[in-house]
Amino acid sequence: MAVRDFEFISIEGRRYTKRREVLGQVKIDTNSTVTAVTEVGPREADVDFRIAISYGSLGMLKIEGRLIFEGDAQALAREWRERHSMPTETANEIHTAILHTCIPETVLLAKDLGLPPPIPLPKVNIQEQKKGSAPSNMEVA
Repeated sequence: MAVRDFEFISIEGRRYTKRREVLGQVKIDTNSTVTAVTEVGPREADVDFRIAISYGSLGMLKIEGRLIFEGDAQALAREWRERHSMPTETANEIHTAILHTCIPETVLLAKDLGLPPPIPLPKVNIQEQKKGSAPSNMEVA
């Protein structure tokens, strides 16, 4: 099974407050949703999706798009038509691909709008060296 050929259909971002307004701690909610599955061949299906990031009263980001799923497209489309769901393994693969493709885009959009990044950024903590100790290399995971 594979996910390929991402296509963004719409990208929307909105900040509800002025940049200098301080609202305290902001809760960031991310939601990835499959909105439609259409079989285009026995081994290919179009999957429409939406990812929405809510910053509460601070703002929002939204991307809508389409990807091509390669695998058992007939079974995927049938289960979508009948139950509006997907097999767990396929859903995990599709939603992971959506997040891996869209989150970097939303980080840049959030920066442009003055919103916090939708992912936690690593923190660097460099300790002061003691005299006589060997220098350490900084590593960030």
